[in-house]
Amino acid sequence: MIRRFDRLVEAVQTNCHIADARHAGDLTLCTYLLALREFYRWEHGTAFTVQPPRAEIGAWIAEREALWESLADADFLPLPIKGSQFGPFDSTTINEVLAPHGLVYGAGVAHFGKVISKVPVNRIQDATDRLLALYKDKREGEEELGAFFRRVPPSLATEALKDLAQLLPNELGEQDLIDLGENQVFNPEVMDGECSA
Repeated sequence: MIRRFDRLVEAVQTNCHIADARHAGDLTLCTYLLALREFYRWEHGTAFTVQPPRAEIGAWIAEREALWESLADADFLPLPIKGSQFGPFDSTTINEVLAPHGLVYGAGVAHFGKVISKVPVNRIQDATDRLLALYKDKREGEEELGAFFRRVPPSLATEALKDLAQLLPNELGEQDLIDLGENQVFNPEVMDGECSA
């Protein structure tokens, strides 16, 4: 077993902050704020059913943005493991070293997508299954999933999900109005701010 992971964990976390500093601004404002609220929730171990205090989230966002500003031009750090240094995107080699110790490492740069549909949460599994079927049916050779969806027009996926996105009043069931982590029908509440947390 590798005895101390502190330096490795610190380098990985710093690299995550650098990636966030470079790419967090790719989101629209409302999506950005909602994503940060969930990031805050995850980082603080706050249950999905608990509403984090707005003042705390606001202060945390300000601190996080200041950190990202300080890292905006930083280079990714090499990862120190067992006296050696590894490039942060060399996942294969890093995992060869970590696997015997029961650890797995992953790294990469994500491509932000475009909205192709707005599907109710209880239909997500069906939507996922359809998108995977579309990929299997229309991919070229050994084309990877991400490459496929960057290549095809978004309208192809939108059409595949069209009926799942429709919510007609006469077809709505109570299950269509219950959000993830909830056990009762959604009840809209007016709150302060455009994108209230």
